[in-house]
Amino acid sequence: MLQLQVRASPVQTYGPLLGPSQEWKYTSARQAGLLGLHPGTLYNVSVWADTSEGPSETTSIVVWTEVGEPDLPPTVQVLSRDGTQMVVQLSPGTSSKGPITGYRMIAFERSSLMAFSPERLAGHREAAEAGTPFYVAAELGPEWENKTFVFGDGRSYGGFLNAPLSPSEEYLPIQGVASSLNGITKYAYSVESPSTERIQPPVIVMDERSQVLSSWLSAATALGACLLLAFIVAYVFARRHYSRRRRRTEELMLRSHPSLDLDDVTPFSAGSLQLGEGADLGAFYNQLRSMLPMVSRSRLLLSDTTLGQGRFGPVRAGHLVTDDSRKVPVSVQRCPAEWTLPDHERRSLLADIEGMLRLGSHPNVVQFMGACEEEPELLQLAVEQPSSSLRGLLLTSRHSAEGRVSAIPEERLVDLLVSLAAGMHHLSSRGVQHGQLSTRSVTMVEPLVPKISYFGLARYSPLGKKLDFTRWLAPETLRTGNHTEKSDVWSFAVLMWEAFTLGGSPYVDLSTSEVADRVTRGLRLKRPRGVSIPLYRLMQQCWHQQARDRPSFQELQCSLQALQPDALQFTYTAGYVYDKFNPLADEA
Repeated sequence: MLQLQVRASPVQTYGPLLGPSQEWKYTSARQAGLLGLHPGTLYNVSVWADTSEGPSETTSIVVWTEVGEPDLPPTVQVLSRDGTQMVVQLSPGTSSKGPITGYRMIAFERSSLMAFSPERLAGHREAAEAGTPFYVAAELGPEWENKTFVFGDGRSYGGFLNAPLSPSEEYLPIQGVASSLNGITKYAYSVESPSTERIQPPVIVMDERSQVLSSWLSAATALGACLLLAFIVAYVFARRHYSRRRRRTEELMLRSHPSLDLDDVTPFSAGSLQLGEGADLGAFYNQLRSMLPMVSRSRLLLSDTTLGQGRFGPVRAGHLVTDDSRKVPVSVQRCPAEWTLPDHERRSLLADIEGMLRLGSHPNVVQFMGACEEEPELLQLAVEQPSSSLRGLLLTSRHSAEGRVSAIPEERLVDLLVSLAAGMHHLSSRGVQHGQLSTRSVTMVEPLVPKISYFGLARYSPLGKKLDFTRWLAPETLRTGNHTEKSDVWSFAVLMWEAFTLGGSPYVDLSTSEVADRVTRGLRLKRPRGVSIPLYRLMQQCWHQQARDRPSFQELQCSLQALQPDALQFTYTAGYVYDKFNPLADEA
């Protein structure tokens, strides 16, 4: 084979112009990205090979690129406000990347410091329970274009209750524009979230397993058939995930891949304040300060032990004396007063404080205990910090067992994981992605109560160490750096594996670089000894290649409870060999 040629010719588009055909040539490739294609456009894609014997037979397929985001709608015009109701004017949606198929109306409490986040949208009741200051009041059809809408009329629209507004609250009305095509829906909102990413031109990715690829390279005469097989495989894959709700069609939905700056990715996202340029950061801090549990310096007992380096300064161990005279272990992050920090660090600090405040309390999540302003230029932030880790407890249980595999009873070990799933559900319901979940990031209090830690203001790097959580990360996170609830679910299943091996290191016989490559290509951890087949199947569900097919933390909690009491049964034998533990497995 001399070269592989690909041509994409537009057939139908929602843009003003159909656009020209585009061609690509590849001399040796296992996969190829077709750049510069327009979103929401139907293409006829043809593939053929130039060989020493002439061009091969052409293989063609008609494919759609994924629908793109609509144009951002303008700020919603408020026509009137009267007590529990507000009348607004809808603007017509526009898009060159797909059809306009509907509208979404959202009420946002102006007094909140929380940023608008489309990922956290829910109905009125669900938003109130989660402490979210915005909710979907209505899902409307395309016929609502240019019409007026009344917030708070008490009716239901598209399954959402348009609840009466609070008379004492000022609301920002937000209009969402929906564009749906082939089972995929994209939205644009009249208020952008801080994390909004503009998607690059769609990419068609042609890929196939290595044995098929080798046949492309070794037998030119089979090239046409192999390319056709590649398209069929891609077509079947797309139909499995996107075609359940639409009629049979010979058209393929293609994915587009946004670019990411990995240096800007931060797993903890609970406190993304929407503070524009020129915003009065001091005023925002004063509002936060009024909600902070402030403690006097005399109640904050600092030790000489430095735990590590946080985002804003050194982190020391200490104790906080409570109102009932108990001493609670805490980690204390010392940082300059917010007004002395550079602008971007001030924003980060405000975001982290707001996020920790909004989390509230949960028995299986470390708690933000309070802040102490010591002298005009020093702020100290205290987070609950039990002294022992789950990893240490697991490793210790190996050696303190007499005639048993573990000093921790099997049912208690599973109960511990149920509690952690409940804690992670609490975090995810409040928009928090942990991003570094492992037995190292879980602390323990008596008796066997786990607390999720190492996120937000509770995160720090141990002195002299750089941590690397590659072995716990989902394939999509390894590829893009993105963290979601479902990538945390993947990490949780690796944590489960650690628990069932009593502190074993995942993929202990592979280097970190090998783990990243092998996991993205399908490597999974084996079933630990003593783990029932149903329990291992649950772990495998958490390791599904497609994030959408993994269970939620709430489903995990229920499934773990349902599998008791026979989910885990260790069998002790003389000379029992535990899974290897490498203390450097999560260090760079």
